[in-house]
Amino acid sequence: MDHLDYAGKHLTPVQGSIDIEVNELTNSGQVIAEFVEGADRYRIVFDRFAAKAPFQDGGIATRIYEHGDSGNGDPLYPKTWLYLGGWGKATMHKNDQVLYNDYDAHFMVMERSRDPKTHEVHYPVKRTLPGGEPIRPRWKSTSGSGRRNKIPTTFPHLKPSSISVGTK
Repeated sequence: MDHLDYAGKHLTPVQGSIDIEVNELTNSGQVIAEFVEGADRYRIVFDRFAAKAPFQDGGIATRIYEHGDSGNGDPLYPKTWLYLGGWGKATMHKNDQVLYNDYDAHFMVMERSRDPKTHEVHYPVKRTLPGGEPIRPRWKSTSGSGRRNKIPTTFPHLKPSSISVGTK
């Protein structure tokens, strides 16, 4: 888990799993992340998808750039190629008790953003994708300014070694 630790010095490895079963066309399905940190067990159930911006394509989108200078999402994160992303509401449990209910949530299945050895985020990074660059929506981010509501001070930013992705 981390909170914008670009230097990679304060990461906490956790054991867990992420199961993704979503339908991009109907903006439905669920993402379930489960992990253990110390003596505590956490479970995040993300099953309410809804867009707040056009690039989010109704709540679930594929093959887009987000963050950085992409014009999509918060510019303070590095520009990232998303194979799959979702936006909406989730519930987070700690030891079977609701910790956060109905909080703004976002998941990304993305290219690597951290150096595998140092865990640093090197930004900006020149990228070239097979087939060229996607057409970017004409949307300007305003989410980088102002406060967000109902988001934990430290949020789970999970980087699993394996992800189970299904279709629904």
